[in-house]
Amino acid sequence: MTKKEKVRAELVLAARKAFTSHGYAQTTMDDIARAAGKAKSTLYYYFESKEDAFRAVIDLEGETLKKLLLKIIRDPNRTALQKVRDYVLTRWQEFEKLGNFYRTMRREFIENYDFVQKYRRKFDEIEIQFISMILKQGVESKEFIIITDDIDMVASAIFLSMKALEIPFFAKKNSGNIKSKLNTLLNMLFYGITGTENNHENSLI
Repeated sequence: MTKKEKVRAELVLAARKAFTSHGYAQTTMDDIARAAGKAKSTLYYYFESKEDAFRAVIDLEGETLKKLLLKIIRDPNRTALQKVRDYVLTRWQEFEKLGNFYRTMRREFIENYDFVQKYRRKFDEIEIQFISMILKQGVESKEFIIITDDIDMVASAIFLSMKALEIPFFAKKNSGNIKSKLNTLLNMLFYGITGTENNHENSLI
């Protein structure tokens, strides 16, 4: 890592800290510079605006999640079924870690969901590709029977189902029932809505 890259990484972490403390709307470039212990001129050298710094924070979180999910997808010892389960669980565990960051901006997150999504969109597309890769492995190994050739569409549906739980998670202080909803989602995914009575005996989470 070069000196410039190191300074930029430090500024991104400082921006994350400032946004966590004050929320997006109340955070200023002065707050970020102060959190980093740097002159504001240094901050402006790397980021044109507060919005630019916020995008860098979102990118950091997205890259962290991407690395964890890739590790699951590339694991030759996991079955496709295990990969789907571990993918969903790992994704949610990372969101729980991000809880304090987003909950500080709870109201802003909901009111400006499109604003946040603008920066997360590229990672959404990557996730759909990841899920599609797992589904294709499952079809090839005969673990999954998908009655359509459009696996990307199925991957999109699974991704959107997971994403639908985000707003309730960030909107409420108590998100204890989210895991049970994830378990329901996984049961429906693996067993359908007309499975046998034994299909749901054991929680997948």
